Order: sequence, then structure tokens, then C-alpha cells
Amino acid sequence: MLLRVLSYFIPLSVNMLTGGVMFICSYRFAQAGCSGLVVGGAVAVWGIVYCLTNFAIRRVVRTETALSWLRAAAGCMVATSAGFLVFPGLYTQFLLIGLSGLGAGLFCMPFQLFAKSVESGKTPGAAKAAAFYTFSWSVGFAAGALFFARFVRVGFGINLGLSLAMMLAVFLIARLKRVAPAAATDLPAAPPETVSPEEEARRTFFAYSGWLIGGVGTLAVCMIRAMWPHHGEGLGISQTHIALTTALVSLVQALTALLLYRSSRWMFQRMPVLAFSLAGSSGLLIFALARMTALFYWAAVIYGVYSGCIYFYFVYHSLAHPVRAGYFVSGNEVIVGVISMVSPLAGGALADGFTSRAPFVFAAGVILLAWLIQWTAVTRRGTELEGAS
Repeated sequence: MLLRVLSYFIPLSVNMLTGGVMFICSYRFAQAGCSGLVVGGAVAVWGIVYCLTNFAIRRVVRTETALSWLRAAAGCMVATSAGFLVFPGLYTQFLLIGLSGLGAGLFCMPFQLFAKSVESGKTPGAAKAAAFYTFSWSVGFAAGALFFARFVRVGFGINLGLSLAMMLAVFLIARLKRVAPAAATDLPAAPPETVSPEEEARRTFFAYSGWLIGGVGTLAVCMIRAMWPHHGEGLGISQTHIALTTALVSLVQALTALLLYRSSRWMFQRMPVLAFSLAGSSGLLIFALARMTALFYWAAVIYGVYSGCIYFYFVYHSLAHPVRAGYFVSGNEVIVGVISMVSPLAGGALADGFTSRAPFVFAAGVILLAWLIQWTAVTRRGTELEGAS
């Protein structure tokens, strides 16, 4: 139990750290009167380094070496947090933001492989790892901006403490992992899992399906986060309600993912994907068309259920691949990084070219299109199953 708690503290802290860095740097640039290009450039630098790091390590990370990569990630986070305190210059933030992106890139893929090994290393373990991982990083993301909005001036000091706590957690996990196998030395070794070519092909198909569904879901989530403040401001919604509804999406996303930790069947069936795609589209259309504040909270709840399902689906099918889990997990992170940079720009262009509703309507349509492609592909291949093997 202690090993699990320490393990999932790491993604929570990484996402709080990232949220703090992004919020405080953007705030400092805005307070200094910098252009929107400079403010947006901070996120772009982080995303570029994050994507390149995931791409670079995709072939060398193994479950057996995941803890070493997590130590490196924790070291980067400590160095980043200390750097912001030692070098407070405005534009030196770009260098340190890049270092933060490096740390996050060194963390994400190795941690997911590590989490799967903590749970069991088999398919149920992939489901638990996907659920708990999505829960922990979602809580961290939701808490980050809300927390650091109140502690801008001392934020980097708090970040340093949080990064040191993360490093301590990694070293405690390593200690627990060294002790735990010693108690099981008398147990017979488990036979290696054999995978038929047909099963490998089926898992590969669903991993690519996860890229489609997860990529589109990420596009929609990023549009909400980027464009909801602009849309809400135009409707006269207060900043408090805008912040709370944005955080509510991540909190419901976290709880939904947590409730899916016993999943074994629905990820291979068509109807559940239809159900959560309809939920996502409905939530986006409410965001686009509603005028009452209470309806936006309902939209956040409905959309949070969708995003919790898609991120579970996204992570699960990559982790559950019996042969190429590392490849698909690194692909997940590259997709998230690229879309996180492109989606806000696309949303802004749609809002400028049409109305502030347009990004939400566009995202709703893309979600339904992705569902249609996935449904058609599953039907044609005949790979829909009543349960996971």
C-alpha cells in the first residue's frame, strides 16, 4: 500500500509542478507587459522539449530501468525549481521552462511502465495503472493552477519543496523495491507470457485506436482550457466561475478514471466508446450554447466524465500491449505534446474567424468523427470482444 501511495504521489507532484511553472511564468510575462507571442512561447518551449524528450527515449526505456529514469526526472525538477530562485531574470525563464519540459518528458513514459509493474504486469495491472495514473495526474493538474494562483510570489519556493518531496518519494520507492523481492525469493518464477501473432495484432489495432480517440480527446480538452476563459468572459461569467468550472473538468476526470480501475471488458467494445463520445460532444455543445452559469457546471461534469474515459482508454491500450508498450506509451506523450501546442492556436483562429462558440462546436464534431472512424474500423476487422484476455 505504501509503495502505491508513494508511486502515485509522483505524477500528482509533477503535474502540480508543471502547472505552477506555467502559471507563474505566464503571470510574470503578462505583468511585465510582454506580448502574447512571448507568453505563448513559454508553453511552446515546454511542449517542444517535452515532445523531443519522449521521442528520444522511446527505444531505450525499459520497465527494469524505469526507476533510474524517474530519478533523473526528479533531479531535473529540483534543478528547475532551484534555478527559478537563483536566476530570477524574466527571459531566463525560457531556459528553465525547457528544463522543466525535459524533466516531465523523462518522467511520463518511464512512470507508466513502472506503474504497470507495481500493479501486476498483466492486463488487470494495466487497467489499474491506467486508472490510478490518470487519477493522480488529473488531481495534480486541477490543483496546480488553483493553488499557485494564490501563491504567485512564493510559488517557486513551494515548487522546490514539492520537487524535493518527489525526489524523496523516488528514493523511498527504490528502497521498498529492493526489500520487497527479498521476501519472495523462495517463490517459483512466473513463466514468460506467450503472445500469439493474432493477439499481438489485435492489441496493436486497439493501441492505434487509443491514439485516435485519445488524440482527439486531448484536442478537445486543450480547446476548453484555452478558449473557455475567452468565451466565458464574453458571456459575462466571473473569473471565479471560469476557474472553478475548469478545475471541475479535471476533478471529475480524475474520479471517473479512478472508478474504472476494475475495468476488463468495455475497452474492447464499440458501445461504450459511443456513449462517452456522445457525453463529450454534449458537454462541448452545452459550453457553446448555454447562457446560465449553472449549465456550465453541468457541462464541466459531463465533459469530465468523457475526458476521464478517453484518457483511461488512451493509457490502457498502450500499457496493455504485450510487446510494444514502451513504443505506444511514448507515442501517447508525443501526441499529447504536439496537440497541446497546436490545439489552442487552432481554437483561437476559429474564435477569431467565427465566434467564441466555434472551437467548442468544432471539437464536438471532431469527437463524433473519431468515434465513427473507430466504430467502422472495429466492425470491419471483427475485433470487438466481449472481454479482454
